[in-house]
Amino acid sequence: MKSICIVLATVFLFNAAVAEESDKPGANELAIQALTEGVSSFDPAAIMAWADMPRRATLGETIVLNISVENGREAEAFELESLDIGGNFGKGFELVAVEPKPTGIDTMLNTLTLEYPIVVAAGEKIDFKLELRATNVGVFIGEVDLWEGDTVLTRYAQCKVVK
Repeated sequence: MKSICIVLATVFLFNAAVAEESDKPGANELAIQALTEGVSSFDPAAIMAWADMPRRATLGETIVLNISVENGREAEAFELESLDIGGNFGKGFELVAVEPKPTGIDTMLNTLTLEYPIVVAAGEKIDFKLELRATNVGVFIGEVDLWEGDTVLTRYAQCKVVK
């Protein structure tokens, strides 16, 4: 028991030392923030997003996933670095087309990453249109992640594909 206490004290002191050396909060501060303010407190501030698509699709059908992003900030731009779609969503659909066109597309570990250097001015809105072809039957749910630096806003896309 004594060794466990020593290990915990060492971890606590290390986290405190790291937090003092950098501008970023330590693990203890992040844990307190998550418990008191909720996980959404880590989202990019004042950014709103919606993911909308049909609830059902037929195998082979092409459908559209619309993603809308609105910058609710009063004066600061939102700098979108990438839009990721993860979960099992990629097992049910293939990407046919996307607007606006990304600077790069990557698929790794069941995640589709659309790389963007898009700046959304304060008070402005941008819409993404992803044309997807249903390739497998089943229920497919994916996290739609909007990245700004090391903060991420997550919404969900979900669809049941039938024969």
